[in-house]
Amino acid sequence: MKKLTRAVVFGIIVIFCICHVYKILSWKDTTGAYLSATQQLYATEDGLIDLVFMGSSHCYCGINPSVLWDTYGISAFDMAISGQDKSSTYHTLKELLKTQSPKVVCIDMWGLVFEEHGVESNVYRNMLSMKTSANSIDLVQSYIEKEEQADYILRWPIVHTRYRELQTYDFVQNELSIYGRGFFCNYHATPVSGIATSVQESVPLSDSNKKWIDDLKQLSEEEGFTLVMFLAPNKLPEDEQMIIKGAEEYLEELKIACINYNDLIEEVGFDYNTDFTDESHLNTTGANKLTSYFGEYLTANYDFEDHRGDEAYYLWDECSVYMEHKAYQEALKSTKDAWQYFTKLAESEDITVIISLDGTYQDSTLELMGFTELFGIPTSEYYLGGKWIYENGEILYYMNSGMMEEYNYDLNERDTLRIWNQLDVLNRVQINGEPMNGVYNGLSVTVYDKFTGEIVDQRGYF
Repeated sequence: MKKLTRAVVFGIIVIFCICHVYKILSWKDTTGAYLSATQQLYATEDGLIDLVFMGSSHCYCGINPSVLWDTYGISAFDMAISGQDKSSTYHTLKELLKTQSPKVVCIDMWGLVFEEHGVESNVYRNMLSMKTSANSIDLVQSYIEKEEQADYILRWPIVHTRYRELQTYDFVQNELSIYGRGFFCNYHATPVSGIATSVQESVPLSDSNKKWIDDLKQLSEEEGFTLVMFLAPNKLPEDEQMIIKGAEEYLEELKIACINYNDLIEEVGFDYNTDFTDESHLNTTGANKLTSYFGEYLTANYDFEDHRGDEAYYLWDECSVYMEHKAYQEALKSTKDAWQYFTKLAESEDITVIISLDGTYQDSTLELMGFTELFGIPTSEYYLGGKWIYENGEILYYMNSGMMEEYNYDLNERDTLRIWNQLDVLNRVQINGEPMNGVYNGLSVTVYDKFTGEIVDQRGYF
């Protein structure tokens, strides 16, 4: 009996260890930067999502659910994954339908123009992010070659080598992968040439493309949602444009709504200089325009409930706050005028500002004292120099330049700020041991967003 008990206990310990190790090694990325729309889905309580957008990076870069939430109170969600192919779209949608009952599902048609992933990491993002189930196994069997299917179904043969690349979010949950609604925020702008559709000819749908649309239509009828197909702005070669035209004709026969935004560049008001991050992807400025325009169509044709004020939908509120912080960060980083910059900082919320006055700062040609006064730093402290930690309208800590000591401050559960005075060291402000850029003589500032957990900006003035 004792031997049996030991064996059972040993087995439980082994299973516990395996599960814990797998949690660390498991795939946690569907869009890059440890951001997972699948984790966001699993973090969402059942029956809350009313509107779904699906597709590849064109979708999660192009549709901002927070715009629909802020404007209409629609609980929208981007169930989009990098390089999401036709099989992945279908089975990922089935995964979502296990817990959600959306009224409308909008699917990007870019999946029609390719059959296989061009990037191996996109295969992993699509095949390894869902919980293991009959549905995830069906996805693997529909896409992966037979001799490799076991590796993707078991997952261990693929993820066990990830120990070489483990990072913070393998051990600590990325909070954005909980409250995020699938959107990838990116304000980087690159001027692009025109991407409007230039062909009118079409080609008949391939068997796989026709089957995909037919399967989605059947799923919509079985699950009771309305299917809408769309194409996010995306510069396509002529042959791919002809495939999309063929799909539009077939969708019209099936009486399925279809919107090609390559045909509506002017109507939406896209600016080729400011709204794209490259020829295939919108940035957040462009996504906000597309989502607003799409939202007008959707609310004019379908009924959605306004859920604002309902505590059950707090994840959408959290995501909206996140987007406000990202907009603030972008505005701050793009501010060149020093007075405007420090004014924005002094009025900020949930932002930690570390201010340093070092060396011969009093010889500066700038009115540095005027900047520090915005933060409530008295004249007496200004002349002593040193370091200040400022949050939400008040100074939390001050260390004058004559204090040879060290101070540590936990910014959150993951990040720790360290400041100290040491005359022969330039980088006297660190976060998690990483030195923040500063100036040896003058005023240095480090900006940390406590809500997003990001170092926003670092500057020096003399």
